[in-house]
Amino acid sequence: MNRRAVIRLLLLLSIVGALSGFALRAPHAPGGQPPLETVTAENLPTFRSAFNDAAGTLRVILLLSPT
Repeated sequence: MNRRAVIRLLLLLSIVGALSGFALRAPHAPGGQPPLETVTAENLPTFRSAFNDAAGTLRVILLLSPT
């Protein structure tokens, strides 16, 4: 393997590493916004109550599927 091939391989590995680090970073919410939450069976009643209490404001629910 010549020097140019090694440099290309290292460049490719660094790009893949940077992209995977970006994709796998912990999600965070912008300042002033409550932290992100995952709705589970255990916290569904709390979520439902908070959602219904905010009936006069804009509410958004984002559902994401891994498939």
